[in-house]
Amino acid sequence: MYSLLEPVTWFPWREAIDAMEEVTSPEAFEYSLDLCRNGLLVGPSSGMALLGLYKYFDRTIKETGTLDHLRNEDGEIPCVFICCDGPFQYIHEYYEKLDESHFLPIRNSELRDVDPYAYNLDWELSPSEAFQKIFGPKPLTNGFAISPRAPNDRGKADFYPLSTVVVLDLRSEDDFAHMHLPNSINFPVGRTRNPYQHPPTMVEIFKLVDSAIGLEAKNDPKYGDDVLGGEHKVVFTLGYDGHMARLAMSVLRNRGLEAYCIMGGVEVWEKDGLGPFGARN
Repeated sequence: MYSLLEPVTWFPWREAIDAMEEVTSPEAFEYSLDLCRNGLLVGPSSGMALLGLYKYFDRTIKETGTLDHLRNEDGEIPCVFICCDGPFQYIHEYYEKLDESHFLPIRNSELRDVDPYAYNLDWELSPSEAFQKIFGPKPLTNGFAISPRAPNDRGKADFYPLSTVVVLDLRSEDDFAHMHLPNSINFPVGRTRNPYQHPPTMVEIFKLVDSAIGLEAKNDPKYGDDVLGGEHKVVFTLGYDGHMARLAMSVLRNRGLEAYCIMGGVEVWEKDGLGPFGARN
């Protein structure tokens, strides 16, 4: 194997080319950025190839005063440059090689240090899916299964909850006290704007949630591993509309817990006829 830092002596490359142009590293990154912004997601080596082509034309015009000898029968100059790399592995280098004038100003920079944890569609459940996982089937009575949707006790569904499921309810203390699912624990964030559409809300709520149930809360008496963690224990996060539950789920997953969010929250839960959370006696 030949070292990339050693001179290429085994291949007569100078005899295989018609011309050689020099392109600096910042120039290569600049032209790569221009290509990306025009729809070709290519890296700095591709930008180098394009600029090398331009420099060849410039030098040829300076030396001969014309490009006519390169034209075909139609009067055109066919050009090809090789795009041999992508930009993604060089993202940080674009900012190192190029000055700020090459980039648009960053909006919502306050989001840089918040909401950094992973999301996954497999961790998001509809209320109907969560319903099947949270509640176990009732035993048969006279050969018929008792309907799991028959409400009693101010709307509480008549089920046997699975012992491994813990529901982290993010609604207000009053709403939680009025009605909540079995095996629920209240973390009263309450109603907020959608944090994914309102950056100031995301900054405020993420810091609140991460400090209360994140990595630092492993030994917390209310939301620590003794309550939410443990072997074979699964956490379901539930809020009003699903947005806060999704954020809390991401924080819990980063903590190492098996957590799922109930998308749509109690609003869709009620709409699907799975149990009335809002009706008060």
